[in-house]
Amino acid sequence: MVLFVAGVAWMGTTLLYGVLGVGELPDGLSVFGEVESLPWVGLMMFSVLGLGLLSAVASRNFVVLGAGNERDRLERDMRRRVSAVAESMVIEPVERELAKHHEFYTALRALRS
Repeated sequence: MVLFVAGVAWMGTTLLYGVLGVGELPDGLSVFGEVESLPWVGLMMFSVLGLGLLSAVASRNFVVLGAGNERDRLERDMRRRVSAVAESMVIEPVERELAKHHEFYTALRALRS
């Protein structure tokens, strides 16, 4: 972002002092007034924006990939925990009741015969 803003400032300075001839630049800053540098500054600005876009897309892909892995891990953990709770709170009590019913039924059958 800083390089893009610097490129805008450089282009503005070049247009003002090099093309429009608004005034004289100090000797140490004469490179900012050279019109020949405009394509290179434009290329730098375009490259910086392209790199920013590329890093944004790559970062988004890494976040989506990480979130997908985390979602899968959490889903496995959730299913494991739900299964454990269902086993201890539903299946085991029902099996105990069915075993008691079976014992009662077999005892009742033994009494009838």
